[in-house]
Amino acid sequence: SILRQHRQVWSTECLRLQKFSESAITPFYRQPQGLPYCPSQKYLTSASDNLVNIPEEVLNSDCPYPELKDSLIEAFHSLSERYQSRLQSLQEQLQRTDRFCGWCEHDHEHFTFTVSRYTHDIPNHRALCMDMLLRFFPGKSRQELLEHEYVWDLQRFTQAQLRAVPQQWQRDHEELLARAQVTLQEAKHAHQEELELHRDRQNQQDVYLHLREKVSQWRAQQEEVAKLEAAIAARQQEEEEARLKREREKDAAIRQLYIISKSSVYFSYFSKVGVVAEADPERMMADTEAWKCRHLNVNEFELQKPLYSINTYTDTQIVSDPRVRVEQALREVGLHQSQYAREVLSVIEPPKPPRRDTRSILKF
Repeated sequence: SILRQHRQVWSTECLRLQKFSESAITPFYRQPQGLPYCPSQKYLTSASDNLVNIPEEVLNSDCPYPELKDSLIEAFHSLSERYQSRLQSLQEQLQRTDRFCGWCEHDHEHFTFTVSRYTHDIPNHRALCMDMLLRFFPGKSRQELLEHEYVWDLQRFTQAQLRAVPQQWQRDHEELLARAQVTLQEAKHAHQEELELHRDRQNQQDVYLHLREKVSQWRAQQEEVAKLEAAIAARQQEEEEARLKREREKDAAIRQLYIISKSSVYFSYFSKVGVVAEADPERMMADTEAWKCRHLNVNEFELQKPLYSINTYTDTQIVSDPRVRVEQALREVGLHQSQYAREVLSVIEPPKPPRRDTRSILKF
């Protein structure tokens, strides 16, 4: 049953081998399909050199923030160092064994070719593969075959990792470059906004300084105006004091003139009404005119009687009012319409107080 299963696996290989001559079988057998060899030192050196490549878009970028540019360059260095370290670790791991995993070249290639024939789509492929290996290598135990398979699997995995490292680095490098370009663009926009904000602040500062200068000029003008107004007020006060002084002097002169004129008026008045007649004893003993009038006959008396009675003041009563005499004296000196005349007349009282029934209750 096992041999029948082996014949089914190898029948396809036999059909292929029949198409080639004996000379073509050896190269095909020595290089099984799908089993890559270990990368050469030249390939590893080229991959390592590519990992330290820093994009010129970052190195030659016009970044307005030097610290940000240094940070981006450091990010690319860190990415390259991380993948270089991984690549070096894989290389060291691959160098721990030789190309044929500790076996001779013929045995190793025979082993790998046999394993490659028993693929996963074949039922019970592990058991069939191990049985065939034990038949091909009767001098090796099952454990030795398993260990060799493990070393070979590890070698293939390491080789796959070595091939994947540059691809992974390229992927991360492109992603980091895209992010760096976006960051640089955002930095330029941010720097432009800062410049615009700085210009706005500078404009505001200029406006503030201009307004401050205007305020200073306005204050200086106000102080100058205040000084001028103070000087004008002082001059007006001096003029007012001088005017008041002149008015006081004028009032004093008017009072003096009033006293003098009052004395002269009373002296003109007494000189006019004073007794200047000479002594006449006969006249003194004769009847007076009033007595004669009382003793006239009725007809004559009626002829001298007034037609109607007049209820008014007499000349004597009018002249007896000191207000009339003072007003007459002020009129004679031309001061009857002055403020001083009004003040003087307002303080002079009439000879008799007015009756209560003649007082008005109305207020004007």
